[in-house]
Amino acid sequence: MVRDEVARVNAVAIARVAGISAPSLDVLERTRARYGHALPDAEVIPNPLPGVPAAEHWDARSAEPKTLLFVGRFDRHKAGDVAIEAFARIRAVEPDARLLFAGPDPGVTDERGRSWHVREFLDDRLPRAEDRAAVEYLGPQPPAAIRV
Repeated sequence: MVRDEVARVNAVAIARVAGISAPSLDVLERTRARYGHALPDAEVIPNPLPGVPAAEHWDARSAEPKTLLFVGRFDRHKAGDVAIEAFARIRAVEPDARLLFAGPDPGVTDERGRSWHVREFLDDRLPRAEDRAAVEYLGPQPPAAIRV
């Protein structure tokens, strides 16, 4: 889809939802302006955690080039499966890329009804040993471990 078509589809979808929330009034007002809907039943629900101090924000100068970090469960809601499939595509064009996957593994059930856990999903989606070796599954991590 081209960008205008995506915006049109989003506008229709947003007009039809039963409710909508945003993490700030600014985000809500931008959504209203972008799609041209009043959204009278929309609510601002602030993020439940405090913001990250500016000194701890991500900085390209201290980042590890070609290293991706995924933080979330390996399930359909957090899209851990999508992250691994995307990484497989990245490895095809960037053989030095690495993936760090932090989060629990409750499993994913695919459209055919098959259940997968991280390791077997990696084996299936990254059949080459060198590609699987580029993925480090860290399991659940405390916030302090993934902040840096």
